[in-house]
Amino acid sequence: MSRIDTARLGDLDDVLAEVRSWEGIEDRGGGTFYLRRKPYLHFHAGHDSRRADVRRFEGWVEFDLPEPLPSGVKERFLALLRDEHAER
Repeated sequence: MSRIDTARLGDLDDVLAEVRSWEGIEDRGGGTFYLRRKPYLHFHAGHDSRRADVRRFEGWVEFDLPEPLPSGVKERFLALLRDEHAER
């Protein structure tokens, strides 16, 4: 899987807008985010799939993001991001 074309992140605009508002977050562009100067979140895509990689203390966690994105999946993804941000 390669890094994602940001056009495929449109259904995550609200999630990413919230992430950008958090203390310590730096949007490095291209779907790459740092938290307190360390990698925190980025996205990968294949021809028919995409995923987010979220940095946790124990390492990277892969989170599948189907297209179109069901609301329940979006809510779980945002909860994961909120939890990880709160722990740091």
